[in-house]
Amino acid sequence: MGPHHGGGERIGWPRLENLGYVTRASGAQDRRKVMVCITSKGSALVRRIRDEMMENLMKLMAHLTPLGKQGVVTNLHENL
Repeated sequence: MGPHHGGGERIGWPRLENLGYVTRASGAQDRRKVMVCITSKGSALVRRIRDEMMENLMKLMAHLTPLGKQGVVTNLHENL
C-alpha cells in the first residue's frame, strides 16, 4: 500500500494496524501524509484469502462445460 492522505479512520486503518496487518508512519517532510505498508502477517492473510477464493472458484467451475469455463475466464480478464 502506498501513501494515504487522511480519512484512514473511516476505512479501518487503526484496526488493521492493531491486528498487525499494516504499519503506519507519518511522512518525514509532511506529517499530514501517512505511509501505510502491509506487514508479513497482512501478506499472509491476503494469500490465504486469495487461495480460498481460488479454491471456491475451482469448485464452482468444475460443474461448467469447457465453453462455460472459457466464458468465466473471459469475464474475469475483462472485469479485473
